[in-house]
Amino acid sequence: MSRLLSCALGLALLAPLGCVTPGGGADAGDAEQVDRLGLAALLIKDGHPLRAGAVLDEVDLAQEGLDLGRYWTLRGLVAFKQPDYPQAREAFGKALALPGAAPSLRLYLAQAHYALQDFSAALSELERCPQSWADVPDVHRMRVDASWRALDRVGAFAALEVAEARFPTDASFAKQRLLYLLELGLYGEASRAGRAYVERAGESLNAYLAWGEALRRSRRHDEAARVLEDARLRYPGEAKPLIALAHAHLSGGRPLAAGYVMEQAARLQPELTSESAELYRRGGDLGRALYLNAQLSDQAAKTRQRLSILLERDELEQAAALAPRLSRLGLLEDDDVRYALAYAHFRTGELDLAEEELKGITKRELFSRATDLRKAIEAERAEEAR
Repeated sequence: MSRLLSCALGLALLAPLGCVTPGGGADAGDAEQVDRLGLAALLIKDGHPLRAGAVLDEVDLAQEGLDLGRYWTLRGLVAFKQPDYPQAREAFGKALALPGAAPSLRLYLAQAHYALQDFSAALSELERCPQSWADVPDVHRMRVDASWRALDRVGAFAALEVAEARFPTDASFAKQRLLYLLELGLYGEASRAGRAYVERAGESLNAYLAWGEALRRSRRHDEAARVLEDARLRYPGEAKPLIALAHAHLSGGRPLAAGYVMEQAARLQPELTSESAELYRRGGDLGRALYLNAQLSDQAAKTRQRLSILLERDELEQAAALAPRLSRLGLLEDDDVRYALAYAHFRTGELDLAEEELKGITKRELFSRATDLRKAIEAERAEEAR
């Protein structure tokens, strides 16, 4: 919407700088007021609304011949830019109420209503805007969104129809249609709309990604995977479709498939190796997880993840042996890591070391588990004493 206001600013800022007196000649006594309106307009145009507001504060509203319409329009623009939408709406309303007000002011007022989430009022003003604004895509975007947020679903789709017909090369409207259909749960229609969106966007990667993500968020995980697999094949040198495809597999409950795809992405972006290893760990392929973990260059991330994998592999002696490295890297400041190490020490019979690690745990979420582990240590000691 800010782009739309910037597009409309010219109407106010290019208006004549002078205020013509009833006699038809420029009144020399008005020169100071004329300069202030002109200066305020230039300041707004140059991106200094606060300074423009200070200049307008000096304007004498009782000055004979003052162009009140332009004054209130500038006041509204200053308020909108700050942003102070209630004041902007009031100022635009005052400008519009004056005799001879420019019809284009209705667009300013519509934007102020929209910013205040008074969508019905915004739509009412848009209906009365000049036809010249029908060729501005952002006007249609505001109409579509205002209709949707006013819960006028029929009106929103009708506005989309008009916009798509008027701007056939603008893919944003096709994307909006896709999102609306998914929100309504009309998945069959959404699938067709997604295909139309991709075609209208020239089968761009971003269009595929948006379609796949929209399907994933609507829990259509298999469809999302198919779309993103297509994107992966069309853009073999890009990591983005691989990452999105991995997330679709994970959301669909397929962590191993996600790990495999993320591993391919990691060949293009090595920083994804840790995430790939984590996905393999979650999928139960601990050997592959450990192999990828060994490739990490970030020692802190590598050691933290390695501890987790070794515990799941039940390689407890190796997990406990990480203690010096965990300490050196400062990882024992993390209570989750400290608890994991305490557990490894307990399982290897190093009860004193386990108890020592538990003493430093303060994390509330781990309190119950730490208490249970202390009880297990006490029980083990009691058993050894027999």
